Amino acid sequence: MTAVLDASAFVALLTSPRYEHVRKQLPAEDSWCAPDYVRIECLSAMRRMLLQGRLATDAFTRSANALPAMPIRLFPIDLQIPRMIQLTPNATAFDSGYLVLAELLEAPLYTCDAKLAAVPGIKCDVIVFAP
Repeated sequence: MTAVLDASAFVALLTSPRYEHVRKQLPAEDSWCAPDYVRIECLSAMRRMLLQGRLATDAFTRSANALPAMPIRLFPIDLQIPRMIQLTPNATAFDSGYLVLAELLEAPLYTCDAKLAAVPGIKCDVIVFAP
């Protein structure tokens, strides 16, 4: 089974041991997919956590260095942009990329961001997990 994971899901898995139970509920790692910008979005989110004092320097370094090894099948967004534009009134450009990829792959989107499940007009399942 294919699964799309957004940056919030990857950041949770990389930075918080309390999400380890979630990893066991996800499809196999070799089925994880994301838009090609996911790693830079993850790095940006982890940097923000570091600057806010929510992530220690050593944890930031460890998590950031683990990003390249994450088993993510990356997809370019070029063909997704027209559908992303349709979703942007209710979702950020980054979020719409994950939603559209899930639609195209007919796969669920795994996220920590509950608001994605409420985006009007989406054509995919959104699975929200919390600690």
